[in-house]
Amino acid sequence: MLKYILPSLISIAFLGGCQSTPAPTAAAPAANSNSAELAEIYKADQADRQGVIDWHAVSARDEAREKRVREILASGGVQTPGDYYHAAMVFQHSSDGDGMHMAHELAMIGASLGDKNCRWLAAASYDRLLNRLGQEQRFGTQYVGTNGPPTLSPVLPGVTDSMRAALNVPTLEQAKAREAQIQENWKKSNPALTK
Repeated sequence: MLKYILPSLISIAFLGGCQSTPAPTAAAPAANSNSAELAEIYKADQADRQGVIDWHAVSARDEAREKRVREILASGGVQTPGDYYHAAMVFQHSSDGDGMHMAHELAMIGASLGDKNCRWLAAASYDRLLNRLGQEQRFGTQYVGTNGPPTLSPVLPGVTDSMRAALNVPTLEQAKAREAQIQENWKKSNPALTK
């Protein structure tokens, strides 16, 4: 279990500028040259999460997308901050810990390259991984609900709202307000289950 958590803590320290030795300099990716294929895979991933969802069918498509993104990664096709974000989001929807860990690593790289969406995704992927490991989340990005309205997964104290802001994560108060809105929307969508 620590093999998943320790690298994430180190990654968070890296984003905060806490490293003690200079990082090796990587060649800067060409500006505005996001992979069109990764962008399309990302769009399909997001489209699968709209409206009424057949999770069995979506899971099969998620696995196929994850496999293709692994191939793109192996061939060196993930280059720009946007590429890292698109790849990380596909892995964020992985059904296993390895994929979620990959989501976190890719989001951290994208964030270090300047992608603001990757900052949020770095926190969200870490929270999702912790939840999957049966632990409380840190940043307050994950909502769970299998047989009822989704609720904010328990949040371990320690992360401050200023830390959340540094990663483009809403405050804990905002996360709780979103929980109320999510529950209200769920009740409207499932009136037969709320009686």
